[in-house]
Amino acid sequence: GWYFTVALKTNGTLWSAGSNFAGKLGLGDTDSRNTFTQISGTDWSAIVAGKDHCVALKNNGTLWTWGYNVNGALGDGTYTNNSTPTQVGASFNWSVIGAGAYHTLAIQTDGVLWTWGANESGQLGDGTNFYRNTPAQITGTCWSKIECGYSYTTAIKSNGTLWTWGWNLYGELGDGTYISKNLPAQIGADMDWLTVTAGSGHTIALKTGGTLWAWGININGALGDGTNTPKNVPTQIPATGWSDIACGFYHTVGLKTNGTLWAWGLNSDSQIGDGTTVDKNEPTSID
Repeated sequence: GWYFTVALKTNGTLWSAGSNFAGKLGLGDTDSRNTFTQISGTDWSAIVAGKDHCVALKNNGTLWTWGYNVNGALGDGTYTNNSTPTQVGASFNWSVIGAGAYHTLAIQTDGVLWTWGANESGQLGDGTNFYRNTPAQITGTCWSKIECGYSYTTAIKSNGTLWTWGWNLYGELGDGTYISKNLPAQIGADMDWLTVTAGSGHTIALKTGGTLWAWGININGALGDGTNTPKNVPTQIPATGWSDIACGFYHTVGLKTNGTLWAWGLNSDSQIGDGTTVDKNEPTSID
């Protein structure tokens, strides 16, 4: 998250450290911590962090949120910050969660997608630009994966199709335009998308064949295509054999099937980890 960290252990315990603005550490207060402190409960199964809020799942399929809520990102029917994990609704069938800066998404086991929180750019995908403080169902079914950028959303369906919506100033939706969308729009016709990840304004997606594709803002080379030019359609990153991918704010990190680690993009604070502070616009091997 923004100046804080949440971590899940294999024993189902959840821990947090860092800034505690709006109670985003989930510890029942707003005091920051400089060491990891356990959040109540021992049956957590998943955790994601937005800018100042957290979303988590328990083993029983219940959904919990805490932190900053002025935009309704907690989904509890209020706009009041909450420093304690609080269950959203009464359902026991939540399976996948995602969090943008101030919006939240979750998929249920039947493939239905729900969204809530900030919506000034259409990032909820409900056809409006109205904020919501309770979950609203998104058109369509068979959703399987979700990933949020700062104010936009990306998702993959079980048939391998890729969909995006929300803020699109830098082409981060990948639909060939720079126009924001408030409804899910399919990107191309390909049905072999495996996973997708999003930074502040750039998107990286992996296909089943191990190829990597990028689009969006590229000032610091975060797309890894050898240029610093933004792209509004998926553009292949050189090389194949990619197995996993993650985005920072303006940088990207990827794994290959041979176990090697690569990084590129903004490097002003050595976030790439290559021993320099020079930006890279192509994948750089990290020893």
